[in-house]
Amino acid sequence: MSGRGRGSYRGRGRYGRGNNRTHKTNFNGTNKKTTTSNLYDLNSASKSTNNFEEVNRNVLTNIRKVYGTLVHQALVDRKHIDFNDSKMKPQRQTSTATDPDTKASEEAEYDTDFKAAIAQYAKDKAAYNEKMGKVIAVLWAQCTRELQVKIEERADYTTHIKDDAIALMNAIEEHAMGHDKSKLKLEIIGDAIRNLFMIRQKEEEELISYYERFKSATKLLKRHFGGQINITSLIDDMKKNNPTMDEKDIQT
Repeated sequence: MSGRGRGSYRGRGRYGRGNNRTHKTNFNGTNKKTTTSNLYDLNSASKSTNNFEEVNRNVLTNIRKVYGTLVHQALVDRKHIDFNDSKMKPQRQTSTATDPDTKASEEAEYDTDFKAAIAQYAKDKAAYNEKMGKVIAVLWAQCTRELQVKIEERADYTTHIKDDAIALMNAIEEHAMGHDKSKLKLEIIGDAIRNLFMIRQKEEEELISYYERFKSATKLLKRHFGGQINITSLIDDMKKNNPTMDEKDIQT
């Protein structure tokens, strides 16, 4: 007989803003001095894209521990939680009782439950917005100064990136993976293809770590292409060799 709202926050949307210039905490789960090996860094010819996925995994793991599942999921999905989604908001139940006394009693209980659910909903929304603002500072502190300067030089830094954790996360990945938006589109795609095909499993690297780096590079390439990447001749050859193979399994 409870009228509580749904508590599984799965919606996506925009949210509040925060400051990204003051937080200086080492967020790698240790008390050791922060070094460039555990920071997001610019990609260059002398630096492979291998480090981004490892640093990102450590940062997001610690963000989840400190700021919770909702914030972590928003960063992983690169989509903001939408608290205005109908699935997010508490829904008030209505009594279906035919007896007037029973109906009045149930309606009173539903009113009490609904008010409590709305209060918790507002509290959760405010807490989430506050945490996302703090995460901007955390992500910024995890960038090398070289990478910070590169991001600050972007035309959309002040208007889009500075106060938006998801936009900042995307910018960090683009520059850490070597995809500078100031380049021509074809040049960016060429860099993404080159990075993908140059990924190699490092000595003593676990297979899961190698797979995560490969997956990250693939997702970034797909983002620049705007969808699935189909190399028709390769797909045809693979289907000939394995007629039962699903074409989706050989698309990036």
